[in-house]
Amino acid sequence: MQRKAQKAQTEKVVKPSGKSEEVVVPANPKPKTPAKPKASASYNWVSYRGPAEIVFDGKKYQCNYYLVNRTDSILYLNLNFMGIEIARLVATPKEVIFVNKLSSEYYQGDYSFVEKYLKAKADFYTLQAVFNGDEAKLRTYSDFSFNYHSYINPADQRPFFDNFSISMNGGQRKLDAQVKNLKFNTPGPTGIKIPEGYREMKL
Repeated sequence: MQRKAQKAQTEKVVKPSGKSEEVVVPANPKPKTPAKPKASASYNWVSYRGPAEIVFDGKKYQCNYYLVNRTDSILYLNLNFMGIEIARLVATPKEVIFVNKLSSEYYQGDYSFVEKYLKAKADFYTLQAVFNGDEAKLRTYSDFSFNYHSYINPADQRPFFDNFSISMNGGQRKLDAQVKNLKFNTPGPTGIKIPEGYREMKL
């Protein structure tokens, strides 16, 4: 025996103005699928580390990195090889400080340093978007290819990524990195010191 389909019902809704109107209420409303939380809105700190392969003008380099980001405030990036630090960068919305321990050089100033190597306009929020996988903010960079392998972090169910790659100039400049030891809302190191005797880099 077939059941008759239930008819939609109407009910009165009172608006803030005091007026009321009838609205149609489906007999069997479908449950709403909960939206995924936005990663950038669900934490104040994020840090992770891992191995990376860098292609710079056709030459390949292997290293490890450690990244710490306090949202909208500071970004810390350490590059090391076999546990020995080779470079460190600290960026804020106002300036960039970079120390190259291989050549005993440093840079301190505006984002023209970053723009020189990216060959594109950049600021703090661009770098933050790159390392947080905020692809919506990176769509204006048509000469770049950004790829993030998304997943839900099992520790706290936040959406993030476990590897990513950035490519430009037809692959002549490229970064492939794995994401490990991911932590949220755990403050990390953000300091940088320019050693005595280091030369200022000329752009």
